[in-house]
Amino acid sequence: MTTRPLIGLNIVQILARTILVCFALIVLSLWRVALGDDENFTSIEHGPHMVMFTLEGGVPVEWRLRIPRPGGMARETLIDPAITMSDSGRPLDLVLSQGDVDLSEIVNRAGYALARTTEGSTEVLRFTSPRLDDGLRIIKTYRFAGDRYAVGHSIELRNEGDRTVTLGDGKNNFAIRLGPRLGSLEAVAPSLTRGVLLSADGVVPVEPPEDGLESDRFTPAGIEWAGIENRYFLLALKSGDSAGRLESAILSPISELQSDTDPATQMMQLELAVSQISIAPGESAVLAYRIYAGPKTAAAFAEDSELKQLFFADLWFWMQWLCLGIQWLLSALYLLLQNWGLALISLAVVIRLILVPVGIAAQRHQARTQLEQARIKPALQRINEEFKGDFDKKHLATKQLYEEHGMSMLAPLTGCLWVLIQIPIFIGLYFVIGESFELRGVGFLWMEDLALPDRLLSFGFEIPYFGPYLNLLPVLMAASQVLVSGQSAPGADPKQVNGQRKAMGIMALVFFFLLYNFPAALMLYWLCTNLLQSMQQAMVVKWDQRAADTSSG
Repeated sequence: MTTRPLIGLNIVQILARTILVCFALIVLSLWRVALGDDENFTSIEHGPHMVMFTLEGGVPVEWRLRIPRPGGMARETLIDPAITMSDSGRPLDLVLSQGDVDLSEIVNRAGYALARTTEGSTEVLRFTSPRLDDGLRIIKTYRFAGDRYAVGHSIELRNEGDRTVTLGDGKNNFAIRLGPRLGSLEAVAPSLTRGVLLSADGVVPVEPPEDGLESDRFTPAGIEWAGIENRYFLLALKSGDSAGRLESAILSPISELQSDTDPATQMMQLELAVSQISIAPGESAVLAYRIYAGPKTAAAFAEDSELKQLFFADLWFWMQWLCLGIQWLLSALYLLLQNWGLALISLAVVIRLILVPVGIAAQRHQARTQLEQARIKPALQRINEEFKGDFDKKHLATKQLYEEHGMSMLAPLTGCLWVLIQIPIFIGLYFVIGESFELRGVGFLWMEDLALPDRLLSFGFEIPYFGPYLNLLPVLMAASQVLVSGQSAPGADPKQVNGQRKAMGIMALVFFFLLYNFPAALMLYWLCTNLLQSMQQAMVVKWDQRAADTSSG
């Protein structure tokens, strides 16, 4: 005997399945929109690029990068749709005006027709605009080839009217925009985005204007590349050879997106004006460019080696070369060790070995100074007693005493000499770490990111100046600095040694406060340098003591 299911149960099953199907359709729709398969968007994944374009203007609204990292393939945000979908600025939008009539909004918001083709291993996206009132039609083409960060880009201006169209003559403007910012809108530590030009005159930074107004027009001779950059990424256009040659740049704020006064979060548009173009009826002008969209690393710049000029471009010439040398040495050590933490420790060892002769000379000079100070101490005491109330005579007598013994009155400060010698290297390493994409997000021991403070423990609350984390490396660095200052030559004047120790202790305390929130990579290097210095000083003191015992015996 069979039983018929209750009608109510059948209705419940039908409703449940209907709801499940509807939910699946909603998820599928959202997923397709996220991938750029919506009718207003299209996406492409090729090599390191994952890009979503909008058919409104034929420009990218999202650009993510697949970048090989020590722990695997990382995904980095170059262009965040949370910014570009705000209707306040998108990269590669056009500026087009004829007389007093601004056609930019029409050109950038028009619906473009899309054609996708494949040419061998190259994927091509071609966006064609509707015909404008004056007969001008715009065709934008993007070519993705191989595993390169460079993307081919061209803008074809086709004149389908009956009059010659002239652009870029001062009356009828044509320009390309880049902006408004690189990186994720939700970045924990956003990096300042600025404009940059690479020309025959070298690197020309286009800084955000401090007054919130647009910057002056930059017109360096022979612009080769123009783009926007932050600490780690670059989005730039390589200038065309003839038609569409980039002539000038203006950086302007986008007030709609300004969230606060922090320069790192401000939104800017870099407007790149092109050379004058005249297009006869039935003719076309093709503006050919090359887009670089990727990290600022030597490996990524391999095919566009001229972009390496951007490394440390704001520094003095000698400091720039010092940074490039440190960067090359650090990269070479990483290739050997395959670990950035060990590479930084090895960098401290290598630089210490290079500076050993200077270090030993400085240490022995300090030891001789301390011994001389001990010998002339009785004479200094007599001078202080004799000229107790006359500072000028006491100073003159002290100066003569030092000169008689072949010493400088600044000799007691030689204990700080070794620290001062290392300052340029420390500053150079600071810039290297600050601009090294390779160190970004790389951990070592308890440090989650060598480009950030080491953050051993969280306080659970904010401490003024120090922040919410206990950073261990600055503590160890300061302690090691005190350890180095505690070593002195045998026979040195205890009072003089204590004075030097006090000076070095104050210096260590100052460094602790100044460097507390500095990147862990920098603190790790400084700590290793201090420990190596302590070892060297102990060995030199031991050698000198043996030599003294041998000569006296």
